[in-house]
Amino acid sequence: MSASTISRQVSGSSSFNTLNVRTVQIFFQKSPGKPGDVRGISALNFKVVKDGAVIQTGATGDDGKIQMRIQGNVSTLQLIAGTVVAEYTVTIRDDAIEAVSTPSGQQRRLRMLGYQIGQTGPDGNGVDGQPSPSLKMDRSILEFQADDQTLQMDSIAGSLTQGALKKAAGA
Repeated sequence: MSASTISRQVSGSSSFNTLNVRTVQIFFQKSPGKPGDVRGISALNFKVVKDGAVIQTGATGDDGKIQMRIQGNVSTLQLIAGTVVAEYTVTIRDDAIEAVSTPSGQQRRLRMLGYQIGQTGPDGNGVDGQPSPSLKMDRSILEFQADDQTLQMDSIAGSLTQGALKKAAGA
């Protein structure tokens, strides 16, 4: 996440008004990435909406990446194909991510990296803090290990897998 600051001076004022615009990177891809494998979805038209006003429009590049602007802590990302075909509410969390040694920390990082972990939990995003084994979590951990190619494929989030998850998620 990054933040941009825009300042302007109002005529006759000795102080500045400052607007903070936070951004998040969102990747649309065909499946979790592998080194050297291009999976980004390009030319995906989108708009970002906050309180009914459009604050950003654009299309994804070859990498499927969007630098989405967030006003406040929540904005809505709409995918457009003539009409709105999908809508995502994007919320910025200011609190720290759970420790990677906990089930919820592993789940959150897998979700951040695009792995499908289900729709359980209070936010319906699969982060429920329940320890493995569960079919979706075991499969997600196994897919992450396969994509990493340096990890033993055993569907267990041991210390090496936890370190790789932390590094890949950047947190």
